[in-house]
Amino acid sequence: MRLTFRGHKSIWTSPLRRHAEQCVRLALGRFSHGFTQVTIRAVDLHSTLGGNDKLCQVVIQAPPRSRITVEAVAPDFPAAVRDAAAPG
Repeated sequence: MRLTFRGHKSIWTSPLRRHAEQCVRLALGRFSHGFTQVTIRAVDLHSTLGGNDKLCQVVIQAPPRSRITVEAVAPDFPAAVRDAAAPG
C-alpha cells in the first residue's frame, strides 16, 4: 500500500504525517495489503476565518478500479485525520 499526502506542505508536518499514517494503518488493519494506494488530503477551508474548518479526505484505491472516499471536518488537522480514518 502506497501512502500519499496532498495539501499545502506547511500542513503536513512530520508529526502529522506520522499521526495520519498510524491512523490509516490502524483503520485498515489486516486488510491494508488489498489496497494499492491511499491518498490523504488536508485543506484549511476558511483559513482566514478560523473555526471548525480543517478538512481531511482519505481516498483508498483498491484493484482493479474501486475507490473509497471518506471526509471529516474538525477544528484541527489531527482531529480531522483521526475522524476521517476512524474505522466504522
